[in-house]
Amino acid sequence: MLHAPIPGLSTVADRYDAILCDVWGVLHDGLAPYEGAVDALRRFRARGPVVLVTNAARTSDSVAAQLADIGVDPATYDDIVSSGDVVRQHLLEEAYGAILHIGPEREHPVFHGTTARLVDHVDEADCVVVTALKHWSHTPDHYRDAVEAMAARQLPFVCANPDVIVDNAGRRIFCPGSLAKIYDDAGGTTRHFGKPHAPIYREALSRLGRQDVEAARILAIGDALATDVTGANRQGFGAYFVTGGIHAGEFGDDAALTERLSAEGLAVDHASDRLVW
Repeated sequence: MLHAPIPGLSTVADRYDAILCDVWGVLHDGLAPYEGAVDALRRFRARGPVVLVTNAARTSDSVAAQLADIGVDPATYDDIVSSGDVVRQHLLEEAYGAILHIGPEREHPVFHGTTARLVDHVDEADCVVVTALKHWSHTPDHYRDAVEAMAARQLPFVCANPDVIVDNAGRRIFCPGSLAKIYDDAGGTTRHFGKPHAPIYREALSRLGRQDVEAARILAIGDALATDVTGANRQGFGAYFVTGGIHAGEFGDDAALTERLSAEGLAVDHASDRLVW
């Protein structure tokens, strides 16, 4: 179901008391901010809190540093919750002994303060944590044999970013969700963190600074149907779909989008090409 497209956030802002907003594809393109989105969120903050919710498999302080580096005004948001934050909390709670990490070393802060030691071989591990593919040019096929071997051992497979793909300044990159699919297909047990799964939303709601906000008065903004819109629907939030992000070019008109939403059992309350005020 798709409600009528809107020209900007200002036309519906008075219906909501808080915003949970996606980052990559809505607030920036990987290299530079979308100034219209920065302006829209900054203006909304006169009404209520804005928490950025991202499937980045890094801690939120790292995300904040990246946003500052590319020029996103800190006045755009009140707080940030990342998939890396909830993964780190999970690792603290589960106290795994040995972790095989798939991802770059720059994401090792996710493990800081935990009891786990990082190992190099699947035979040594009692858990696998995937924060990213090791190089932007890699595809899931680079990891297929290794991931299927992990599934054969039935290791817990922590997917720190459920996204399958992301666009980085026009370049399409595969994400951990693409490896989780291989693991699931091979009969393994995957533990997903990030949108559309509940743990990241529980953490985001705790960051609003208000306990009295009804779900229907929270607006979730994002550009991915499988994560942002699905998560909003599951939580009972309003769903604002930015069509010019990861799905750009897929919907020639509103009828095509409505058909897709119907096929996937999803509902969008508001939609626009880009987030603007």
